[in-house]
Amino acid sequence: MRAFFRLSVIYFAVAMLVAAALGHLSPDHVAQGIAGTLEFVSRLSGAPPWMLLPAAAALVWVGRHQFSASIEDLLYGLGGIVFLQAAFSVMKVMIPEFVPFYADPWLADADRWLHGGIDPWRLAHRAFGGGDPHLASMLYFTIWTTMTILFPLFLAVGDPNRARAERFLILYAMVWIVVGNLMAVLGSSVGPVFVAQAYGSDAFAGLHAALDRSGLSDTMIGLTQDYLGWHLGTEDLAFASGVSAFPSVHVAMAGLIALYMGKRWPVMLPFAALLVAAVAFVSVLSGYHYAVDAYASILLVAVMWWLTRRYVATGDWRAAAHGPAAAAAAG
Repeated sequence: MRAFFRLSVIYFAVAMLVAAALGHLSPDHVAQGIAGTLEFVSRLSGAPPWMLLPAAAALVWVGRHQFSASIEDLLYGLGGIVFLQAAFSVMKVMIPEFVPFYADPWLADADRWLHGGIDPWRLAHRAFGGGDPHLASMLYFTIWTTMTILFPLFLAVGDPNRARAERFLILYAMVWIVVGNLMAVLGSSVGPVFVAQAYGSDAFAGLHAALDRSGLSDTMIGLTQDYLGWHLGTEDLAFASGVSAFPSVHVAMAGLIALYMGKRWPVMLPFAALLVAAVAFVSVLSGYHYAVDAYASILLVAVMWWLTRRYVATGDWRAAAHGPAAAAAAG
């Protein structure tokens, strides 16, 4: 956990240096960022907070045997999460300054080519039919955010296999930095729901009508899209105000958690796969992402998982060096 905390602090320091170099730390930008962050927090207050209670209870129950021995790790984990999220938010805002948004037409064309000439968002809305928009919103925001924020803390107090916890912490940071920042710069894009605002195109006018008809516009999905649209192009540092479509951090993080579930509890693998599919479906349904964003994210997580398994010197490797039985014991 100390390594995760140090990495997060370094990531935050780099983000602040880049923001300063690009002029984002001026008094006006900071003031706008604080005001925007307060607005974002007020919007999130509409999300059902009760989701945190069973999640926190489960965290304590799973880690009850080693909780007292992991208080230090828990504190390092909390600090690492705060610095990592702040850094990610700042870096995401600056994506169009590194590479202006350009990839949406290519991504939209790829989507249609892969799906028989039909936009995947249309297929998603047909499949959704009269589904519950609030349930979709809860999955995409409350449930996903709870799992994502608590994941490092679960590793700190709930996983007795420190080698496995170490590797998945590395993967957790890689999702935010590699998928959410580096790859997002290379594929600089806004996603279908923001194409009109970013490009002046009406290519996705039907999507907005579909969001209204389905009721998704009246949920946290719609409220957050209004928030992101308001800040798009303003260059302030309001928390979570950056826009990026390719690849999808939502799907990548769901994929990472699914890998962990399958690794630790193989019986949970079908549920884990269903979780990834559901998050990917809502990411397309909501217009935040193209389908190819989800496909690319799943592939990237699989590649990173393979790389860390092969090259990160964890207890898995150390145990393997002492024979198959020891390797099996290491998980």
